[in-house]
Amino acid sequence: MTAPGRLGSAIPEAYGGAGQGMTDRCLFPQETSYGPASISGFGTTVVAAAACEKSGTGERKRVVLQGVADGRIEAVAMPVVR
Repeated sequence: MTAPGRLGSAIPEAYGGAGQGMTDRCLFPQETSYGPASISGFGTTVVAAAACEKSGTGERKRVVLQGVADGRIEAVAMPVVR
């Protein structure tokens, strides 16, 4: 599976992903650490997609999660609460 396809490995099938779980999110960086691989943005994308999946509106989930399944890199800004 290519890196863009791997971005969608844990995205639900309803949004174009493979519907796999946390194990696959952990195995991908481990397996790619053995050699050169184009995986920039994987960590930020997984975090952003998980946040969107948990608390995004229906439209936001469709846009973000389908985008990730298609290989788009995402990120999320989180405020610091003091």
